[in-house]
Amino acid sequence: MKSIHSATRATRAPAILAILMLPLALSGQVLPDSAAGLRQPSFMLVNAGYTNNRANPRIANAFMRPALLSSLSFYSSKGLYAAADYYNYFSATQSTWEGEIGFGYTKTWKEQFDLDVSYGFRHFSGDSIFEGINYRHDVEFSGAWRPKNFTLSIDNSLLLGGRPNYFLDLSLSYDFSFDGLPSPTGSLVISPTVTASFGTTYWIPGMAGRIWERKHGGMPPFPFQPKRDFEYQNLSLILPVQYSLGSFTLSVAGYHAIPSRTLREQQWTSQSGFLVTLNYALIFSK
Repeated sequence: MKSIHSATRATRAPAILAILMLPLALSGQVLPDSAAGLRQPSFMLVNAGYTNNRANPRIANAFMRPALLSSLSFYSSKGLYAAADYYNYFSATQSTWEGEIGFGYTKTWKEQFDLDVSYGFRHFSGDSIFEGINYRHDVEFSGAWRPKNFTLSIDNSLLLGGRPNYFLDLSLSYDFSFDGLPSPTGSLVISPTVTASFGTTYWIPGMAGRIWERKHGGMPPFPFQPKRDFEYQNLSLILPVQYSLGSFTLSVAGYHAIPSRTLREQQWTSQSGFLVTLNYALIFSK
């Protein structure tokens, strides 16, 4: 459920953050300072945005998938949260969208250690070439350690509903924070992040086959062989920039993903993309 909660407190987003996943900048969720740390008040986040390439950050697709996105999430003061996400692939030749609803629990100790567990149910409708990995259920467990301005995080994702796939992301980020811009409630955070992704490769035949068939017609002349091994898959370089003023946060994030040798052998190449989101946080009294 990377798209509905932040793992890098900077993403993933889901966001996403960090996306960890893609860092929060890539999932589009940015927690305001008043809601971070001990999470004393309950709060609601409303998020809307645009991405020029809604591709899985672990892989490099052979085409761009621009999308409009929105999400609504609620975090309780006890650490429980629930969220709903919606993505519209407006460049598809037919109505194509996906949605996810989920819930989870997050816990922070001494504002340095985070644990998060979540479950999401996903539904996809429309052109299958936009689907990415075929799954219905997403179970995630993540942890983060924040010594000073650094964030070290580990994220585990189990995708079920099609053929099961498991992914592990290891991330390191550093926060450059600037407060009081231009007023006491304004702040700017820049969080360069590097993420190494590992996982199973059962998803390769279905996704790669669909892309080849759409771009070239017919079946590929070479087999897309799945690997049963758990192996390194991708290195992502991510630059989230977030500006907060009061209850609003504007986030811009760019990323460049470099596939492993295994994925390059399956005709994947490097990919880049960016995401822009606007968040509004509604803080409830204790």
